[in-house]
Amino acid sequence: MKWGAIMNNRYLAGRLSMMLLVLCLLSGILLFSDRENRNTGPVSAHLQNSPRELWIVSSVVNANFENAKDGILTGLQESGLRQGQDYTVVIRNAQGDMSTLASIMDAAAAAQPDLIFAINTPTLQAALRRLSPSIPLVFTNIADPMAAGAGTSYTEHLPHVTGLSSLSDFAGMVDLVLQIKPQAKRIGTLFAPAEVNSVVYKDHLEKAAVARGLQLVSVPVNSSAEMTEGAQMLCSQKLDAICQISDNLTGECMATIIKVSQKAKVPLFTFVSDYVAEGAALSWARDYYQGGKDAASVAVRILRGENPQSIPFATFSHTRLFVNPDAAKACGLNIPPALLEKAEIVSAED
Repeated sequence: MKWGAIMNNRYLAGRLSMMLLVLCLLSGILLFSDRENRNTGPVSAHLQNSPRELWIVSSVVNANFENAKDGILTGLQESGLRQGQDYTVVIRNAQGDMSTLASIMDAAAAAQPDLIFAINTPTLQAALRRLSPSIPLVFTNIADPMAAGAGTSYTEHLPHVTGLSSLSDFAGMVDLVLQIKPQAKRIGTLFAPAEVNSVVYKDHLEKAAVARGLQLVSVPVNSSAEMTEGAQMLCSQKLDAICQISDNLTGECMATIIKVSQKAKVPLFTFVSDYVAEGAALSWARDYYQGGKDAASVAVRILRGENPQSIPFATFSHTRLFVNPDAAKACGLNIPPALLEKAEIVSAED
């Protein structure tokens, strides 16, 4: 080979090596500058096209809603996402007015938020009726998502919907009644026939009661105006205890139920912890605050790209026993020491 050809080949090889080095350096710079956009793992606080707009919607204001809402807000913060940068939150509440709830859903349809938290059954049902399936829905505080129309099972559900069921531990409540009053025969509850979740809860409580040899007396109430009369009727049924199921109507009127039961000296057991400080004797309660945090965790998975259809429905994981010794004593109820040791003690001052 001639000397000139050798030198020319060495020159071309050198140029090629230099070009490859430059390309490697440029690739490294681009990868480093785009590191935030590429990091979407569980520790990442950055989302593309942020901030995402998230709506928290409920048909009513009650203790369950407040606990769930606070849990959602805390869960979002603890996920590592940054409010104002990665997401913004819009909170809407219909204050018990169904026409207002429909208007809220129409506003959501126009705004097209990136995700909606539906707190309680009427809210989820309104969202399913009025919103496009392009908007992901994450529910919480819902007794039976299948009865609400979200799917046919916990794994087979609408592709844009997932969330947490608040189905109470009814068998556990019946066991508590029998631990406290082994000779108990009859328990009672008020329920709202117009609320799907209320009817579902009543039926589950009745099934649990019958399985342990107890009779459930259930009294229907259709509005807050009927609550006093309904509670008085229930208390007149010679009950060993009222095991008040959780729904929107009775939640709004819990102060009335507590007042009537205290006057009749009928022990009041509830499925919502907040009511113990208000005068209920005890509660065997799903943790609605934790349920909100769980819903936030599901929402973050969706915001980071997971398909709602691939996320099965789940049930609240935490159930806690709360006891108000003063309220229990006032209605002649003796709580066994073994139960008191397991309970979280609450007083009216709390």
